[in-house]
Amino acid sequence: MRRTANLPDADIREGQSVGHEGYRTTVRVIGDASGVPSFRLERSHDTIGAHPCLVSHPRLQPLLSSARLTPGLEVVLRVSVASGEATASWNPKRGDVSGLPDHVATGANAFLTEMVSGHSFRVTSRSFFQSGQEAAQLLVNSVGRLIPELADADIVLDAYAGVGLFAVAATSEPSRLVVLESSKFAVSDAEVNLTGRVSHIEKIDVGRWKYQLERNVDVAIADPARQGLRKQGVGAISSTRAPIIALVSCDPVALAGDTELLVDAGYKHEITEVHDVFPHTHHVECVTRFVLA
Repeated sequence: MRRTANLPDADIREGQSVGHEGYRTTVRVIGDASGVPSFRLERSHDTIGAHPCLVSHPRLQPLLSSARLTPGLEVVLRVSVASGEATASWNPKRGDVSGLPDHVATGANAFLTEMVSGHSFRVTSRSFFQSGQEAAQLLVNSVGRLIPELADADIVLDAYAGVGLFAVAATSEPSRLVVLESSKFAVSDAEVNLTGRVSHIEKIDVGRWKYQLERNVDVAIADPARQGLRKQGVGAISSTRAPIIALVSCDPVALAGDTELLVDAGYKHEITEVHDVFPHTHHVECVTRFVLA
C-alpha cells in the first residue's frame, strides 16, 4: 500500500486465520503417470502424490486415496462441511476417473450444499467457492464488521458474486440486491441461493457493466479474481457512486493497484483487514473499506 498505492499511512490491521490443517474443501489434482491424484510441484511439471495432504479437509482424503485418473487429466474435487456431500469435475474429452466413492456426484451439473452464517448455499462443481467453509465464514464476518451500513442498506451491489455468498450472508433480508457474475454455473447457483430475496441477477463481465437504475446503491461489495478490479472493474463499481465499497482481495498487490484507481475515482481508503485463509502459503485475503470522499 505504501509503494504501489502511495498510502504510507494506510490503516492495515491483522485479521484472523482459519485452522492450519484440513481447511481446504476444494482441491485440483492431476493424474500422474500411474493415474494417482497428484499435485504439481512449484514451478514444475513434475508431480507428487496428493494423499495424504496436510491442508485438505478430512472428507477429501478418501477421495484422494481411492480415485484413479487418466494420466495428465485435471480433476477438481470438493466436499461439504455441512452435508458431507462431494463432487468431482473434469473434462471428459481429456480422460476419465474411476475409484470414486458412490456418494461423489460427477459432471458439470453436480452440486453440493454448504452452510455459511446459517444460510444454505448450492455450489455446483464448476462454480467458484472460497477455499473452505471456514474461510467463507471468516470473510463474511469481516465484511459485516467493516461495513456496518449493510444492516440498513436499501440497495446493495454484489459484483463478482459467485454463488451469492456475500449477497446472501452479509446483507439483511429487506435489502434489494443487484448481483453481477460472469459464470453461467455460478449464476444458476445464485438464482437458487437468492430465492426469496428481492434481487436482480445479471450474467455479465463486471468491467462491461454500468449502473443504470434510478435509485442510488447504498453499499457495493466486490470480490474479484486474483488480478483485482483493474481499470474496467473500478469504472463499473464507481459508476454506482455508492458511498461505501467493500473490496475483498486475494492478492495484496492487486489490492494496492485497485486502491490507487479507486482513490483517483473519488474514494478514500479507510481500513484493510488481512486474513490468513491459506495457511502454509504466502497468500492472504484482504477485506477493505472505502468511502466516497
